[in-house]
Amino acid sequence: MHSGDVRTELSRFLKSRRGRLRPEDVGLPRSRRRRLPGLRREEVAALAGVGDTWYGLFESGKPIAVSRKLVESVSDALRLTSDETRYLLSLASPQHEVGFDFAADTVSPLARRMLDAIEHAPAFIVSQRMDYLASNLAGRAVYALDDFRDPEANVLWRVFIDPRAHQLYPHWEQTAQRAVQMFRANYGAHVGNDSFERLISELMRRSVAFREMWESHDVASPVTPISSAIVHPTGGTYAYGLISLTLADSRGQELIVMLPETADDERLVRRLLDASTGAGPIFA
Repeated sequence: MHSGDVRTELSRFLKSRRGRLRPEDVGLPRSRRRRLPGLRREEVAALAGVGDTWYGLFESGKPIAVSRKLVESVSDALRLTSDETRYLLSLASPQHEVGFDFAADTVSPLARRMLDAIEHAPAFIVSQRMDYLASNLAGRAVYALDDFRDPEANVLWRVFIDPRAHQLYPHWEQTAQRAVQMFRANYGAHVGNDSFERLISELMRRSVAFREMWESHDVASPVTPISSAIVHPTGGTYAYGLISLTLADSRGQELIVMLPETADDERLVRRLLDASTGAGPIFA
């Protein structure tokens, strides 16, 4: 089940992280009388140095006083990664933008000029909702696409719904997991945003794999790409290293550049660009 309430999301996330720990993972003696896997609430509270009642209310998503120091204490107790800690802090923050329609996000003229100046490496501008907002010619050529159209113009949609996904990504399972983890990291600041919630609901309805991965509550930052290679239907495999830059004054839009890994990969891009002459506008 999916709910777009930040308190519900915080509660489910904390329960999922508590449930994955064993007593021996945190220096506690093993108990043979546990009905459920994971640590008990009072154990997390003791490890965090907070009261049982406070932690119980916090994990239940109740509206109580929460400081950054307290959240970080809980994070340490649950052995959260830095990405998971940032996610928890975003959920615990009272400031969540729910009114902006990320499905209608646009790219500035200056950002488009910068994108077009990147000629021999696939490059995209992606929104916080992981929508493809713009692409250069190399990006379209390598992905073998004439255009990106709603609602398909989204990283998650491409990975989970597009029938070509398993051919496009050589290691699909790993790619799919990374995409969901990165999306959840962005989602923490936008829980309840209608455009995020619509996308999540539709993906959960259409894809069992997405639903299972989403309900695992795993989080990862976009430091590493969802994949290090893609397969063009006729051109072959394109291996790349990824650079991601956040654009200023853009509601968190990211410039994604897929730099060719070797000279052979660079030649593949050039061949595909030569074959794609006569292409129309990249985006309307």
